Amino acid sequence: MADRSKKAIIAALALGHGVTDLYANFLSGLLPFFKNNLNLTKSLSGALVSTVIFSGSLCQVLYAYLGDKWGRRLFVVAGPAVAGFFICFIGLSPSFHVLLILLLMGGMGVAAFHPHAASFVGASSGKKRGLGLSIFMTVGTAGFAFGPLISTAIVSSPAIGAARMPLFSVGGFAASFLIYRYSALAKEDFRTRRSVNILSVIKPHLKPLTLLCMIVVLRATVSIAFSNFMSFLMEQRGLSLVIGGRVITLFLIAVTAGTLLGGYLYDKVSRKRLLIFSLLFSSPLLFI
Repeated sequence: MADRSKKAIIAALALGHGVTDLYANFLSGLLPFFKNNLNLTKSLSGALVSTVIFSGSLCQVLYAYLGDKWGRRLFVVAGPAVAGFFICFIGLSPSFHVLLILLLMGGMGVAAFHPHAASFVGASSGKKRGLGLSIFMTVGTAGFAFGPLISTAIVSSPAIGAARMPLFSVGGFAASFLIYRYSALAKEDFRTRRSVNILSVIKPHLKPLTLLCMIVVLRATVSIAFSNFMSFLMEQRGLSLVIGGRVITLFLIAVTAGTLLGGYLYDKVSRKRLLIFSLLFSSPLLFI
């Protein structure tokens, strides 16, 4: 496959990543909107967040397995369209249960896209694997950061409102079309792959991996709780839904900047010290 074709596919997948993650974070800024419109408790609002995480993140393992069995192209192409279609209909939800189902279905699109798209970007980047993956991840993180800003702007706009949110699903279909078009140039790279025994691979490294996973879980718990419930804090202080979305977006932009800074410092300082100091300094600042 020519280098030009590879670059086009990587660009299409990076765009798809940004669009998919944009939809994946529509909910966080809209939690006060749904709490008020559907008379939800904060516990039920938290259940919505858990549904998005379960469907959009934890289920990635399942879709990675199925893609290795059946071929990856279907999952990569369908992901953005499925995510956009279902998540953009949440504004029309008449009840908590309908909202829950829409988020669950939308999360399936998010989960289906990620593992195979990242795998293919890495394989298509050749010797510039790090650069290719960094572009892919940065565009996705940017999309995730701007999700609350866009969703709250849509719902708060007198000219648009929640009733017209489904119109914004066109972005997902456009991304899926571009991925479908350019991935056709490399169908052979989306073939099924021979499965390996994952336990035999991780067993020699089980102790450090377990410790690292515990750190990641604790860090993610704090970050997710902070970013999703910040909108409630803004509401309690009398600020608008749009302001809440801006605050969440600002926080996630800072997360993106920290990720890039961490990558820059990766080869310059001790990785252990970098990990320890970043966790220690972030905790009191988030508390304040």
